[in-house]
Amino acid sequence: MAKKMNKKNNKKKKPNEKLNLTKIQKKIITYVKNNSSSLNYHEHSLKNINTNKDLIQKIKSSCLCQVSDFFGSAVCINENGYILTCAHAAPPFEDDNTKESLYIFPSGQIIKAITIDKDEKIDLALLKISEIYQNKKFIKINKNKGKKNLYKFPYAKISKAENGLNPKKNEKIFCIGNPGFTMIDDDGYLEHNEYKPFWISFGKIKGYLRDQIYCKNDLGPLIHNCWTYWGHSGAPLFNYEGELIGMHNSWNEKNADRHGNSLLGIIKFLEKFQFLKNEDK
Repeated sequence: MAKKMNKKNNKKKKPNEKLNLTKIQKKIITYVKNNSSSLNYHEHSLKNINTNKDLIQKIKSSCLCQVSDFFGSAVCINENGYILTCAHAAPPFEDDNTKESLYIFPSGQIIKAITIDKDEKIDLALLKISEIYQNKKFIKINKNKGKKNLYKFPYAKISKAENGLNPKKNEKIFCIGNPGFTMIDDDGYLEHNEYKPFWISFGKIKGYLRDQIYCKNDLGPLIHNCWTYWGHSGAPLFNYEGELIGMHNSWNEKNADRHGNSLLGIIKFLEKFQFLKNEDK
């Protein structure tokens, strides 16, 4: 005889509508939402900010802050929600198999992203936005075959490698990244510093390592002097046309040089993803 189903157990479970966040994650989200239009920078950068304000505001919209206790940076490179960051800043990690990350745009839009691929030698990772947070719940945005994607995301254009070369030494650049501005101290209290998410710093390309594509001893091949802090891994480097020309990934403890993934490294990494080329047509 068929067993009668318990009506109580047969009820559909409601999706979890609450964001289970740590103190630091809540602080990141609150700050970004309350300061969506503000620009954060060192006082000595004011002249550069005023000269390039409109461009910076536009480019900033494509950048992302990782909502985690360790911070982290990234940039959207495609209107359908493909994200570029450093491999060492993207899951899965050694102690966790999950491929899911939580990020926030400067607009305050919270998103979930799934890691598609990582290249440890170039130290780059490609992620895809899978869900957006609206009305206290996550909504999946997977594109259905034959239907247009209803969600379009702000994105940065990747520069072309002129004559197959990286941008030249001494080219002026700027960086938009997320220095860790709050942490838990030894007593379990939130500790703050002067830095904020989507910090803008200016500098130039100082040169390249011999191999201009792959990392050496975890140091990216591009050497620059934009100011960075912990949490800047995956922070995009832009030229004064607003094009992505590199990505900060490390700093040299011996001489304090900042290092990053080069434009040629980014192009090399993205070559394998034919679907990106198809979507850009």
